[in-house]
Amino acid sequence: MGNRQNNIQPVGNEFLLPNEDFHQNRDLIQNEDHDSQLVPTATLKPSVHIRKESIKYDQGLSFIYDSFGEVTFNFYFFAIESVKSFGNTECYYIDLERHPNPVIHEAQGGLNHEFPNHLVNIDLTQYTLPDLSFADKKMYPLIIEIRPKENQRIIEVTYCKFKLEGVHYKVKVIKQKLTMDDKSYEINEIYGIRTGNEEECVVCLTNPKDTIVLPCRHHCLCLGCANIVRGQNNSKCPICRIAVESLLNIKIDRVS
Repeated sequence: MGNRQNNIQPVGNEFLLPNEDFHQNRDLIQNEDHDSQLVPTATLKPSVHIRKESIKYDQGLSFIYDSFGEVTFNFYFFAIESVKSFGNTECYYIDLERHPNPVIHEAQGGLNHEFPNHLVNIDLTQYTLPDLSFADKKMYPLIIEIRPKENQRIIEVTYCKFKLEGVHYKVKVIKQKLTMDDKSYEINEIYGIRTGNEEECVVCLTNPKDTIVLPCRHHCLCLGCANIVRGQNNSKCPICRIAVESLLNIKIDRVS
């Protein structure tokens, strides 16, 4: 890891932004002398991941996860997070007189594994909508930690809230964070990563795309076209036409 602390890191269809000094890092990417700056990045390969779009609450909590080996899950309910200087979680504060105890489960590894809904179940009707919806921006209704058993220093954390839709509660992910080597990164989606015939840059239609446009996070340009965009005034994303604030050149392993 060493020199990667100021880089944004791609992970699958997502990339990681260091939690500490977020606004400072954005300033490093931008520059008053140029409308857009091109920043090279490195790649992290975490061994665990919860697919946030798969998280559901239907008579219990369920989701899909990927891991290279056996994992440990920690579930925290209505918890306030204490964070250290580098964005690492120090501890969680929970009022156990009002809220459930944390739950721990171990599970097998592999791709596309389902965490079954009968293992974690709380009665959401006991709690107020402000508590369930993260209204105070301090107490997270649900926190899910996943970590590989062989390396407990790698932790992915998913922060969730609940939204009442009709008579059912839907899980909404607030954010995801990855901690590796005592450094934390916020996970954000990259839009446009595909395989096969859709790997080409949307501008030249020739070179493989390897650059992300910010803030929209479309993965759509090759390095050559990104340099052209960087030199233009008032440049816009070729996909959504939003103004380009910065460009991130990434390296993603392709599967043949």
